[in-house]
Parts: sequence; C-alpha cells; structure tokens
Amino acid sequence: MGLELLLGIAIAYSAIGIASTSLMSTSGRRGELALLRLTGATRRQVAWIVAAESLALTFAAVAVAAAISGLVLGGLWVAFARAAGFTPIVLPWPLIGMITGASALIGVVASTLPAIIWPAGRPRPHRPGEPGKETVHGARCRC
Repeated sequence: MGLELLLGIAIAYSAIGIASTSLMSTSGRRGELALLRLTGATRRQVAWIVAAESLALTFAAVAVAAAISGLVLGGLWVAFARAAGFTPIVLPWPLIGMITGASALIGVVASTLPAIIWPAGRPRPHRPGEPGKETVHGARCRC
C-alpha cells in the first residue's frame, strides 16, 4: 500500500511538471504562433502543429528515459546476479504503456490549449503616431 501511494504521488508530481512546462513553453511562443497565423495558417492548423511537436517531444523523452532506465536496470541486474544468482527482470508493460500514454495526453493537451484558447491572432496594424517599425536593414519603415 505504501509503495503504491508513493508511486501515485510521484506520478502526480510528474504530471504537474509536464503540464506546467508545456503551458509555459507554448505561451512563450505567441510570436511564433502569430507569425504562423499571419502567413495564412488557420487556428486548427496551428493547433495541429503544436500537438505534433508535443507528441514528438514526448516520444523522444520516452526513448531517452527508456535508454537510461535500461542502463540502470542492467546495472542492477548484474549486481543482483552476482549477489544472489540469476534473477529475471519482469517489467509491467501495461503500466508503462498507460503512463506513457497519459504523459503524451497531458503534454498535448497542455501545449495545445494555449494555442486554441489564447490565439495569437493577427498583429495589429501600425499607426502613424507610434514609433516606426524597423526593417531588415535597420531603416525606419514609413508606414
């Protein structure tokens, strides 16, 4: 009972970390999302791009975590084999799949929500009384 409670707390803490990191990174990219909208992308297309990026990042993180976990488990298996003889390693594949799926879902939802709810929209036009925009060469724009 105690181990399951500790595991549940660790999973909840990780879920909060995944959600807050995804929210902050997407909210910080409002300029990029605005540029996508300015070039003609619809809200749905921007949401799909953000969701695909989030899924790619999640599965890359799962691959790295699996490699590191494999190295750690391999080292533990060697240590236990020397101390107590051969011990098979049994992995809970359904639980691993469920945690991976939940992590992907949390990451996609938390990163796609800012792109849908708080769309960057199109930039407002420049007004003549405001400071001018700079061009690529540093000259003032006469808009």
